Amino acid sequence: MAIDFEIGTLSEYKILKKERFNDLLFFYIETPFGEIKIKGFDWQENQATLICKIIRHIKQYPILENSDLRNNYYQLNQIFSFDIKDFGYFIDKREEKCNSIIVADIHFNEIEIRAKEWQTKSLWKFKDLNCKVIGLRADGIVKLENMDERHPIYEKGKSYKFEITGSKEYQKDDRLFKVILLIDKYGFTYEVPAYRTSIINLKITEQISCIVDKVTFKVFLNQEISDDPYFFEFNEIIDNHHYYKSYFLPKLLDSEDKNCKQMKSQYDEKSGFYILTYCNKILPNILSENIKRKNFKIAIEVNSLLFEIETWILKRGIIRALPSESARKLIKEKVNLQIQTSKHLEVVLPIIQNNRFADYYDQETYYIEEIFYLLYYSDIKLLEPLKIVDCLKKTDLKNPSHTYYLEKLIRTVGVKKKEFQQFNSEDYFSIAKLDKVQDNQDLELYMSWTYCQILILDALNKKEESNYFKAQILRYSLYYESDINVKIKLLQNAFHFVENYNDLELEIPILKNQKFAIDSFKLVDNPNIIRNGIDSWEEIKASINSNNYLEVEVLQEHYLGFKVRYKGVNGYLPTHLINDVNLKNYLHENINWITRVNCTSYSEDFNYFICEQLSIDHESYFSKNLLNISSLKIDQILKGKIKSITEYGLFVSTIHGDALLHKSKLSDDYWDFNQLNKFFKIRQHITVVVKRITPDNKFELSYRDLDFTDFRDEYQHFLSKIEALNYNINFEESDTTEKESFNIKHLIEIEKGFIFEKYATIQKVISKKIAYINLAKQFFSNTKNSRSFLLNIYIEYFNCLLMLEKIIENYSFEKYEILKQKLNIIKAEISPKTIESYPETEKLIYFVSILSLFNECSEDSFQTLLEYVKEYSNNKSNDLLKIIAKVTLSNNLLVSESIENNDFSCNNLKRINKYISDGVFSLIETEEDKLQRELNEERKYWTGRIMEDEGENIEFKATFKTPVPDEQKQKQISSLENELLKSNNPETIKSKIAEIKGLNIEKTIIHSSLKTIAAFANTIGGHLLIGVSDDKTVFGLEQDYSSFKAKKEQNRDGFGKFFDAKLKEYFGESFSSILLKKKFLKFNEGDILIIEVKPSSEEVFLLKDDNGKASEALYIRNLSSSEKLNGKELAKFVREKFRNQISNIEVQ
Repeated sequence: MAIDFEIGTLSEYKILKKERFNDLLFFYIETPFGEIKIKGFDWQENQATLICKIIRHIKQYPILENSDLRNNYYQLNQIFSFDIKDFGYFIDKREEKCNSIIVADIHFNEIEIRAKEWQTKSLWKFKDLNCKVIGLRADGIVKLENMDERHPIYEKGKSYKFEITGSKEYQKDDRLFKVILLIDKYGFTYEVPAYRTSIINLKITEQISCIVDKVTFKVFLNQEISDDPYFFEFNEIIDNHHYYKSYFLPKLLDSEDKNCKQMKSQYDEKSGFYILTYCNKILPNILSENIKRKNFKIAIEVNSLLFEIETWILKRGIIRALPSESARKLIKEKVNLQIQTSKHLEVVLPIIQNNRFADYYDQETYYIEEIFYLLYYSDIKLLEPLKIVDCLKKTDLKNPSHTYYLEKLIRTVGVKKKEFQQFNSEDYFSIAKLDKVQDNQDLELYMSWTYCQILILDALNKKEESNYFKAQILRYSLYYESDINVKIKLLQNAFHFVENYNDLELEIPILKNQKFAIDSFKLVDNPNIIRNGIDSWEEIKASINSNNYLEVEVLQEHYLGFKVRYKGVNGYLPTHLINDVNLKNYLHENINWITRVNCTSYSEDFNYFICEQLSIDHESYFSKNLLNISSLKIDQILKGKIKSITEYGLFVSTIHGDALLHKSKLSDDYWDFNQLNKFFKIRQHITVVVKRITPDNKFELSYRDLDFTDFRDEYQHFLSKIEALNYNINFEESDTTEKESFNIKHLIEIEKGFIFEKYATIQKVISKKIAYINLAKQFFSNTKNSRSFLLNIYIEYFNCLLMLEKIIENYSFEKYEILKQKLNIIKAEISPKTIESYPETEKLIYFVSILSLFNECSEDSFQTLLEYVKEYSNNKSNDLLKIIAKVTLSNNLLVSESIENNDFSCNNLKRINKYISDGVFSLIETEEDKLQRELNEERKYWTGRIMEDEGENIEFKATFKTPVPDEQKQKQISSLENELLKSNNPETIKSKIAEIKGLNIEKTIIHSSLKTIAAFANTIGGHLLIGVSDDKTVFGLEQDYSSFKAKKEQNRDGFGKFFDAKLKEYFGESFSSILLKKKFLKFNEGDILIIEVKPSSEEVFLLKDDNGKASEALYIRNLSSSEKLNGKELAKFVREKFRNQISNIEVQ
């Protein structure tokens, strides 16, 4: 029986018997894994048990060693002093010479053990050696381990001088440690941790003082620390107490944030690097967070602070404290970049704060950086995309220095334009016809922003991404077209763009006159068709489900497969349908391969097919690489792809085969497995140098040797990335917006899927519709997109419709039962999660349900159909759905009377089928669906805003006129309300309820909401949410509704009238209604009122105080509260408003 014991475990075993052989003593001991014979020693002869240690395992069984020292002078794992007899040496297993010390035990047995570096005959001044007993040798003599912590030269805690020979780095737990390499006058070498800023001031051959910390197998040292010359207190850098109190001290005391803890540690150590941590990691986060919350006053201050600190860093030379030239270069670039960023934000933030975009569009000169920050930090709904396009065209887009910000612009537009993507096909899924969509503002904005991306991509010469977006615009243009021929042309051109995305610089004809649109008259008629392709297509079709095959050219690697061609027709061979292992794992750009395949699906209209390779055991199987590969040479540069990442380094696949790029050949840095995975990805392209070729044609690679080739810039960039990671240097602004994942090949495949799906919508014949949905599904499946599951459901559904047509031709109840079984399977596949992900499936369920309920006679089926009739009776747009339900119900009622009339039932089925043919394919959401969807989206948005908490431009009020009672008061009110139902004197009880509710403080509560409106109007505007508590929960307006005496007033209308009356009462007749937008929004907990307040160009005074008495007061926002201005502050505010009014008049 296999026993699981750990190596090194000591256990005591019973001795069963003893015997001697050739004067040697042996014991037979009882163990859990059987009786074992083990060698003993004379002093153990009288023992009844034996202590043994597990030293290894063989086939899961432990091997024991006699370790019983109970009757010996020496005890196991204890340290004893042994007399030194001599010094010597021995040759170890690696055939290396090792110094040794020979000691004697109390029985005068000589034992040789490994000596430490300093334990030599010339240096060791002690006559003994402290050793730990670790076991017994085969001859009974104790085994020893050198544990002497004495040193002949150095004493623990004392300071000594050492000479510097260099420095080194170690990686541990994702942290980089630097050490200084030292040597003493005896030639012994040491390492000491480098103090943060000391290393730059130290030079080789100089001496430094170190304290001996401890002596074990080596001497551990600590550097004697002197003051950091680059450390300055915050107030020495920035002489502004407000900045210190508001933006530095709170972060210094923050014990939760890791960046703040790092800064605190550096600050306590008086390390000058604390200021780099502060302005590189902490301040950008404060800036970004306040811009996100629209606290622009704070954001402008933080930006100014950042500018001052970064300028100070350049002037005071703290960058010189960094230990390497590359690190100093990186930090300097970062500082200069931040200074430029602050200058641009100084222009952009006031524009966003004051909503002065129109003024910006009228400028003559534009900077790419400013356009980026304007877009990055603004609400995209406030910007005009075509105006931004005009601004971009007035800049020098082709200038290489703009590349950095142009690429950031592309990512930012890609993320932000998603706000307008609700028109997308996921929401307007339609599998039969695509009605013209008119005045869809979201669609127009989405396409305009996509055009903006195309403009930038063309400037950057990124034709692949540009062609992808051009295809997307062509596909989305279907929503503006009702002509079936134009739709076909748009989709065929869109496919041409994505199929040739890396070969062509394609242009799309665009009309841009206030609105963005495609000039469809200038589109090419089906650019995919080839001349004389009839024979090719006949052969392709013949290879489906037959022994015929196609011999195709493999053109290039493509997303999870290869592009292929057969006699001018383009095709795709997915990896999972390849049987040749060499082809499947081929990773190189150069390819010249021939193989034989069968077609699995195709589209003659798009000149495209998908295929699978013949199986290896097929009689016609053929697969051959025709590429002529030259012989390999030392120092040859190869292009390869990373095949796998291991703890030893990278396995790189090249055209000459696979080879290991050992981690020592990457750089001088320490590389562990996690570090390798940070810098490299599987299938990543990499340039390498061949450094060694073995006789069997295996070869070794180097990356670091690129430094001596034409690829030196690539390698230096790699070193800079390492340096940036080691010093936590971040060249990106703090980015709270998710970065758009942009794998162009992945997106191209998804786009092809959408194109074929849309093509299915305009097919009149169900079989063709199924063929194109199936083609689309393969692209979604290959990209692991869940839409493939949805399309699979539709394929099954349309197959049922085909089956339905055949049943109608020769109808019987029995045949229809078979169809119903298939329909019920489809219903089961559509889970609540499917409906949540794809809302259009909810209507599909309706039609599937109708067909599956046909001829059903149960009470449940009648009830379901009646509910459908009732549900769709109140909306004329759903008349079709109501009629289908009624026809099915009338049919089933007749069948329930045992009248199985095939003709009657068949005629009903024909009517339903006709309705379905006219309507089911067009599953476009109704106006009610759209309103409900928009309501859900709006609720989701405001739930998110509420959870962000109150701020400079948002405030919550639980009620507008009634106080919120606490729990105890609520119980009293409930009790009194119960008494009220039985009381003969209701007025007295009502008076008590009013007293508890505090209705006499109604004026104070009203004043609280209205002063917030005034403060918003006098500052930057904002939103007041009435019906939301301070604890971020929806309280609802129902308590306020019920406070109105008249029953008919206890609703939204009554509350709205009361609110408008109070506005006039507290602000006067002259208060501009243009400044306010009001909207009620229903939550499960109750109604809330959302009041959007725009900033006023004039002062807004509140005309009553919190007691409802006449009084003029002016309020402004200060962070998350509304403050009343008095005296000088009031006069200053009024003067500033007047200046702004004059300035605006002059501009006009």
